[in-house]
Amino acid sequence: MSLPVAAPAPAGRWKTISLRFLELALALWLVSDGLAKLYGAGQSVQIFDIIGAGQWFRVVTGLLELTAAGLLVTRGMAAFGAILAAAIMIGATSANLLVLDHDALHALVPALIFLILAWIKRGELFSAFTHA
Repeated sequence: MSLPVAAPAPAGRWKTISLRFLELALALWLVSDGLAKLYGAGQSVQIFDIIGAGQWFRVVTGLLELTAAGLLVTRGMAAFGAILAAAIMIGATSANLLVLDHDALHALVPALIFLILAWIKRGELFSAFTHA
């Protein structure tokens, strides 16, 4: 009598697991950053003071980051979360270049990662509108 042999996992399964891990890691990063803005961590208060947009903008940005994190981990909504997060990071890149005179790569690289994730998950964008 022979024992059943488990079939190897299909390549698509590893892609799904890898994407899910990336979504969770990015969501945790956004939650951390968003909560720091909402709690008024010293550096975020100073940065928004320098930008001159007011502390209300820091709070709104923190809430948007938390919203993007929530969308990233919600089934079928990751593409929307990635687009929102990319928009936030593009805004941060603009602030770094135009107002703060900081290195823009720290916000540009995450923006590109979010845009790549949105492209990979673009099917969610279309299915959200066709099944509504």
